[in-house]
Amino acid sequence: MAAKPITKQDVYNAIEQLLAETGRYTNAAIMDLIGGSSVTVQKYRKEYEREHRDGVQQKALSLKEAEHKRLSDAVAEIISGRITEISDSHSSEIERLSEELDTVLIDKENLIQQHAQQLVEIEQLSAENLELSAKLRFLEEGQERSRAEILEQYEKHKVQVNQQLELAKQQYDEAIKNYQDAQQELKADKAQLISDHHAEKQRLQSKIHELQTKLAEAISSEKVTAVRYEEAQKQLVRASRDIAELKDEIRQMRNPPSPAKRGKAKEELPPMDGKTGDLLDMLE
Repeated sequence: MAAKPITKQDVYNAIEQLLAETGRYTNAAIMDLIGGSSVTVQKYRKEYEREHRDGVQQKALSLKEAEHKRLSDAVAEIISGRITEISDSHSSEIERLSEELDTVLIDKENLIQQHAQQLVEIEQLSAENLELSAKLRFLEEGQERSRAEILEQYEKHKVQVNQQLELAKQQYDEAIKNYQDAQQELKADKAQLISDHHAEKQRLQSKIHELQTKLAEAISSEKVTAVRYEEAQKQLVRASRDIAELKDEIRQMRNPPSPAKRGKAKEELPPMDGKTGDLLDMLE
């Protein structure tokens, strides 16, 4: 089923209805009431606004004034109630503040009296200040005189210091010259010491070479002596062995064998004389 077309009067009626209800109108609100398309509603709305511009403005103003009055009444009622609450809740505070105000007034009177006393003291201090200013000027004048005397003494002292400085410079130059001379002497002594050191070093090297030669000869002699000592030990061992054999023979000579073998032993052993007995005693 096709939508019912809207007319110009339908749009006008919808606008007036919306103004009466909400105080404003839009294309969407008009379409919600009467339907139609946005293009048609917009066209008739512009025509309505051209025709009823003044009337719409007056209605809007009257509506705003009514809203403003209602708002003012509501605010006045709220403020009145709030003032009553504040007045009730702060009555004791107001009484306390009144008492404090009385105390402050009393303190104010006391401060006024103290201020008067302080003014008197200020006048006294002003007089003392004038007296001190006079003393200060006197001291400044004395200070100026002392400053002039100090400057004069400073100039004299400066001259003395310059003289002492010149003398110190001369002494310093002499000390530098003496130091340079001493450096030259030290260099000469150092060169002489180096020369003596080289000569002594060469002499010691020659002495060391000589001692090394003697040491080599001593080592060679020690080796020869060691060889001879080994030969002597070998000869001593052989001599010890010969002595042992000789002892055995002498014992056999002094202790003859049994009678069965006596004849044979007499034939084999030579007769023992006195020297042989003495030799045996010495070996034992």
